[in-house]
Amino acid sequence: MSTTTNRKNAVKTGLVAGLGVAAVVGSAPLACAEIRIAVPGASPDYEPVWLQGLFGKTAQQYAQFSPQIREGWFPGTTPEVVQYPASIGVLSGSVNAPTADQSLAIGQAGVNSDIMNAVATGQPVVVAGFSMGTIVIDREQAYLAMDPNAPSPRQLTFIEFSPPARGFGGTYIRPGYTVPIVGYTQLTPPESQYQTVIV
Repeated sequence: MSTTTNRKNAVKTGLVAGLGVAAVVGSAPLACAEIRIAVPGASPDYEPVWLQGLFGKTAQQYAQFSPQIREGWFPGTTPEVVQYPASIGVLSGSVNAPTADQSLAIGQAGVNSDIMNAVATGQPVVVAGFSMGTIVIDREQAYLAMDPNAPSPRQLTFIEFSPPARGFGGTYIRPGYTVPIVGYTQLTPPESQYQTVIV
């Protein structure tokens, strides 16, 4: 199915009307989620306090923003924020900050645990990620593709907003290359059995 057709299907659901930049992977309608797992982007937690807010959000703003990821698309859903370092090595502002790959591994394990707990309730689940959080989602989808106990595609939907691995990373970093200092390895976006919306 073409991206254009998928975009029309997404607009029909009322979820991406007016955005004009969404690509939907898969043809089933988006689930009417009850549980929304939010995977935030890079955290300011390792930045010196005096630097927070100059180039992004303060730690307090970050904590307030994270539960709101895609709340407007799924009003009334119960948000569950995945807790992970969301750091990129020393560029996060500290020599003690985990590398991007270390942080992403922690995030993937966390989102997997949250997904399994959420689908066990029998309610539809949506996982929404922003920026670095979308890379966590990609790694979780790659994991689920190999997991014989993965949830049914009917139970789970993924949404990615501003995915750097599919944008800047996919354009300028070859798959398998690890970026020095930040410790980030570019991987090929996974083939997923789950409906995935990319914005």
